[in-house]
Amino acid sequence: MGDKTGGRDDYLLQLALERKTGLIEPEPFFSKEMKRGVDKEPWGREIIEIDYGVLIRQTGFCSHNKLMIGMSFDGDINDFESFIEVKMPKSKTHVNYMLAKKLPADYRPQVMHGHLVSGAKHSIFCSGDDRLPAGLDRFYCESNVNDLPMEEYEKALIKFLDQVSDKEAELRLLQQGKL
Repeated sequence: MGDKTGGRDDYLLQLALERKTGLIEPEPFFSKEMKRGVDKEPWGREIIEIDYGVLIRQTGFCSHNKLMIGMSFDGDINDFESFIEVKMPKSKTHVNYMLAKKLPADYRPQVMHGHLVSGAKHSIFCSGDDRLPAGLDRFYCESNVNDLPMEEYEKALIKFLDQVSDKEAELRLLQQGKL
């Protein structure tokens, strides 16, 4: 949602088209690492349940109660007191997350989006790699909504959603031959 880039503009147009047609464009690329991540997600949920002593509900897609946004969650705890985000990256990426000892910058917007959509006050980011030995196989980073720049994120998101609406209106005019 930041600076204008070709990717951002393409995504904006994609969302406007999805609103107009009701058809969701499938992911264009699914790497073997992405497939492994999806396949190993249950292991990630299981280790969080064991390590935190909680039960995780497989949640799936949830919509915001006011904004036209949503998110597919990996799971939630106690009816969204908390949610989890599970990643199963390449081994070197996972170990770099462990060494940094903080939420990876690439996932910060996703975690903030999860807080905004769900209303959860807490989240657990889990990076896991079951190919590595114990002690190196999992990394957790917890976030509390009050420690994140949520107001700034929400303002930027609303601005982006307004731009999607503008693009949708432009498509209507184009369809009517008025552009």
